[in-house]
Amino acid sequence: MRFCLYDEQKASVLSVMDKLGDAIKKMVQERAKTSLRIYPLLTREEYEAYPQSFRGVVNGRYYLLYSLNEDMGSTYDQVIID
Repeated sequence: MRFCLYDEQKASVLSVMDKLGDAIKKMVQERAKTSLRIYPLLTREEYEAYPQSFRGVVNGRYYLLYSLNEDMGSTYDQVIID
């Protein structure tokens, strides 16, 4: 799973990283911008590979029930479709 630094005010992806740690470092560097979020970045095929009960679209935004690792548990949050 790749990750992106997403600017909520501009509704645009600023950068893409292969590792969550790299995305966190980039976000710390850009800390002056409060509208930044880190989201998983998936292709449409990756997104649709999840069961339909794990996916959803709300107000044109894609959501997914996913887990980054076994220790963190699952979360239902926005994802960006590339």
